[in-house]
Amino acid sequence: MSFFSRVMLCAVALLALSGVQCGRRLHIKNSVPRVATVGPVTDLGGDRVEIRFSLQDHESDPIDVDLSVVDEQGTEVALVPGIGGHGTNGLSSKPTVEGADHIFIWDISELTLSGPLRLRIVPRDQDVEGLAYLSEPFTIETGIPERIVLPIELPLLD
Repeated sequence: MSFFSRVMLCAVALLALSGVQCGRRLHIKNSVPRVATVGPVTDLGGDRVEIRFSLQDHESDPIDVDLSVVDEQGTEVALVPGIGGHGTNGLSSKPTVEGADHIFIWDISELTLSGPLRLRIVPRDQDVEGLAYLSEPFTIETGIPERIVLPIELPLLD
């Protein structure tokens, strides 16, 4: 079932439960931005690592991201931007399942964490923070070799 179909099914169910008539229009003010794909993550040498990812937002809002890594002990460190790439603020997004592609260049010259790391990406637009993505463990040397298309997860409604 597509993302849009799932959203519409949830909306219809909510309307039915709340007694709202189906003849009324449903206005979704702002969808939650999400990380749509991650990878590859590649060691470029010279203390630079390239991280590729894409962002999806139904309204195509500009997205800011927080990027960090977490080691096996749970220590989290924000990624230091290197020269090049798209940065972390005002990134484009698309409503398509695979989103808009971006590159972040990570400067690892002062990285103090060692061993397997997990990449954490948190997207947010001007109104709402999306679900955090947390990768499987990887090392700088091996990286994340292939692009991973992430499943669509709908937030739970109270």
